[in-house]
Amino acid sequence: MKKISLTLAVLLVFFLTLFLLGTGSSATAEDSTDNSNGRSVEATSSPVGVSVRDDDTDLDDEDVDGPENEVEDEVEDEVEDENEVEDESEKRAAENRSEVAKKVQELLQLRTSGGIGEQVRVIAQSQNQAQSQIQVQIGELESKSNFAKSLFGPNFTALKNLKQQLEQNRLRIEQLEVLQNQLTNQADKTVIGETIEALRQQNDSLEQTILLEEQTRSLLGWLVKLFAQ
Repeated sequence: MKKISLTLAVLLVFFLTLFLLGTGSSATAEDSTDNSNGRSVEATSSPVGVSVRDDDTDLDDEDVDGPENEVEDEVEDEVEDENEVEDESEKRAAENRSEVAKKVQELLQLRTSGGIGEQVRVIAQSQNQAQSQIQVQIGELESKSNFAKSLFGPNFTALKNLKQQLEQNRLRIEQLEVLQNQLTNQADKTVIGETIEALRQQNDSLEQTILLEEQTRSLLGWLVKLFAQ
């Protein structure tokens, strides 16, 4: 009788072991399946059973923008905006210079004779020479590379000359306004008025160009500016 009881106990332990092994294999297979789908399964034991936590870790790296990428994008946008402003300013300045040159030629052909007409033509000749000097100084500014500007700043000599031309333009505008009021020929008065407006627009463009150049950030520009003065 004791032998039979012992045999039954052994068989019971054997079948219980097989059952436990089968349960463990099924759980392992399910964990492998979840992991293959890009999911993380964490099992922890507790006094009341097994706790399972399933975290979906399938993240697309391309959809996550780090702080470094955001900073680079902001810098690129700022550079593009600055370049667009400079390009637009240069285009507008070139158009204004062309318009002034055209109006100066019209001044030289005024019908008004005598002292007033002669004074207008003298101013027109002076402005014609100034336009050539302005073009030269603009070329000096544009010929300096961005790398050179970042080290030594803009061409301070050219900026100084442009400021002088800007002041001379203002004086010629005042002289033309006085002569315009003394003319009787309406056609000539219209030409002078259009010339004055063109000169004012050119001055606005020159001021914008000077401002942009002076705002250039550089390493040694402050030192070069001292010698240029």
